[in-house]
Amino acid sequence: IFLCNRRRDNEIVCVKHIDLSHLTTEQKYIWQVQFLGLMGSWLRRAACWNEVRVCERLVHPNIVAYHSAFLDRKGALLAIEMEFCDGKDLAEWLYDHHHHDGGDEAVVLPIFVQIAMALHHMHSCHVLHRDLKPKNVFVFENGRVVVGDFGISKCLDLSNGLAQTLVGSPAYMCPEIFEGKPYDFKADIWALGCILYELLTGRCPFKASSYPALVTRITSGAYAALPQTIRPAVRGDSARDECRSRSPQLGRLVSAMLSQW
Repeated sequence: IFLCNRRRDNEIVCVKHIDLSHLTTEQKYIWQVQFLGLMGSWLRRAACWNEVRVCERLVHPNIVAYHSAFLDRKGALLAIEMEFCDGKDLAEWLYDHHHHDGGDEAVVLPIFVQIAMALHHMHSCHVLHRDLKPKNVFVFENGRVVVGDFGISKCLDLSNGLAQTLVGSPAYMCPEIFEGKPYDFKADIWALGCILYELLTGRCPFKASSYPALVTRITSGAYAALPQTIRPAVRGDSARDECRSRSPQLGRLVSAMLSQW
């Protein structure tokens, strides 16, 4: 990803490069024709076109703004132009914030609500993010929060509305993914619950010394209850008991926080 100065209006933008050099000459030709909108929709399922396709349909104040996409003259490089986020990602913000004044609900609630609003819009457009985590959330200097990085997002088919591929960042993935079961928008809600837990405590709810141990903790819902310093309305009842139902207490935590807004 490159930080660029757009000549026509002197605006600072980010440009993400996607290498297409591995494609055959025929595939490059198809790509160029598709880019001009002259081919059928079947090609739009190509993995390298996915991010552009998703970004085009998502226009919302809490989603990184997509400006344009273009191919170089040789058709070997796709460039996606997006807005520049002048702050830091949420992982950096969490590190700084929890080293100074902890998980103050009044501070973290506006951040959480903006992420939830972005997710609501994505889901209303039938887009599943699939890799929601602090590194993919950006906090502007003015307090605005946006969700980005749609490289592995999926546009769910209206007929069944389910995904099956094992993708994402393990610590924020829902149990169904590890169990090889179909999953839907609730996978994003699970990740949102993990982020909310992290906003309130400064730590990810699921941590382990190895990948198998992490999978076991997630599939069994083994994470520490929220601290007693957090209001009961937000903390909810026994986290472990409710998490066993797979509608996780993480989901209830999300609902509880939204009800406070």
